[in-house]
Amino acid sequence: RNLACQKSFAAHEKVVSCLAACKSQSMSFFSGSYDSSVKFWNADRLIRKFQGHQAPVGCIASCDGVRLSSASVTLCVSGGFDKCAYVWDLRASEPAISLSADANINSLDWNSDICENIITTGDGDGQTSVYDIRLPFQPLFKFQKSKGSIGCIASLGRNADSGARYAIGSDDMSCALIDSKISTSFDDQDFSKNEEEYMLADDLSSPYVVETINECILEDHVDYIRALAWNKSNGNLLSAGWDGRIMCYKL
Repeated sequence: RNLACQKSFAAHEKVVSCLAACKSQSMSFFSGSYDSSVKFWNADRLIRKFQGHQAPVGCIASCDGVRLSSASVTLCVSGGFDKCAYVWDLRASEPAISLSADANINSLDWNSDICENIITTGDGDGQTSVYDIRLPFQPLFKFQKSKGSIGCIASLGRNADSGARYAIGSDDMSCALIDSKISTSFDDQDFSKNEEEYMLADDLSSPYVVETINECILEDHVDYIRALAWNKSNGNLLSAGWDGRIMCYKL
């Protein structure tokens, strides 16, 4: 009924490259920019500025209700062209967790419907990696490399078998569709080790076992794929690319 702009933000000094809404707080969101900063906004007020990347921020994702230090918090993860991803806690200015990749991190997915501790990254070398934020020293699992840079990732929880369905869009004009099953075993895990202690431990097993159930490749686009979205109500997938087309897949 009212298409007028409600608020305008002079948010960053350079290109605003990504946004992530905060579901638990109305009118709250994170923004990332080519000025290498991440900012958290509430209504029209800047609440906190995060500075840690040494290059432009290309992607962000947020997650509400993550359990950290026995408290439920809202976190944001940002991926940059410095080959790093940082997890930000609203209670601190410094990164709570850092992840590193072999190439620029171009896309992120943090789907709390699957697990609040699981982050998926896509990089410029075509590698998709799955991390647990409690064991950030190395990926739990890597999907096969695409021939082009990963431009977008979207995941959908499959509660029936504790699994996830990943859609991964690439600059090779294909979309990889991967079904995985994630088995969990937390009871005997020690998350207090630092990286050196973890790497020297006899048992380097993850609390997760990630198993690829099946996968297929969708090749209907004729240019870079830059956006993916799941319809949670019916499981359909939308994809969009530089070819000016939007595809809808009934799965």
